[in-house]
Amino acid sequence: REEVVGIGESIGDIEIAPEVGAYFVVKNGVENEPRIKDIAENSDNIFILDEAMGLGWAKVIDILLNLKKIKW
Repeated sequence: REEVVGIGESIGDIEIAPEVGAYFVVKNGVENEPRIKDIAENSDNIFILDEAMGLGWAKVIDILLNLKKIKW
């Protein structure tokens, strides 16, 4: 679970959050479905991005690449 991430933009997408280590919601997801913000606030592994659509996906890749640089 910890080695898996999810990215999406809808309530249907967010259902996989309990099965992954981190789940990212692109900005347009929250803009289109405001209750996603409430769900994220009550979860420890759902993160809302400032970027929408493709830029949101790119942001997640950037985050993951930077995490790989951290020595545990």
